[in-house]
Amino acid sequence: MAGLGLGTVEPDIHRVARDLLDALGRTLIAALAGTRDRQLPKSWAREDGPLPSPAEARRLRLARATFLRISDVEGGDVARAWFILGNKRLGATPLTAIREDRHDDLMAAIDDFLDQPLDPVFEIPLDVLLKLMIASIHDDEEGSR
Repeated sequence: MAGLGLGTVEPDIHRVARDLLDALGRTLIAALAGTRDRQLPKSWAREDGPLPSPAEARRLRLARATFLRISDVEGGDVARAWFILGNKRLGATPLTAIREDRHDDLMAAIDDFLDQPLDPVFEIPLDVLLKLMIASIHDDEEGSR
């Protein structure tokens, strides 16, 4: 999400949708926005495309801000993983918290995540731990086929 125009003016919603498509893909965007139509995110990303509802737009903006905040510190891969991994503080995934409009809970969970640079058990950076976890999940899936 390079060149995101992070000035004081927020980008239009079509730009937000394009940024999220690059970062998370249409399925995750549809899920966090609260729509079952996985094609809508691609439509929202077009300059001449339809506008999301106010609630969907609010969620898209929150998702973009969340992704940027985490990826600026931990990188894009960790930020993507953070959206879909369960979060104890939220009692759900961050993606679900966005869909449920739990803004304050989400901000607290991000703060918790970013304030713990090392895993207390393994004493390695969280981005390395998450990458190992993701690799393990992929290995398990391939082994069960």
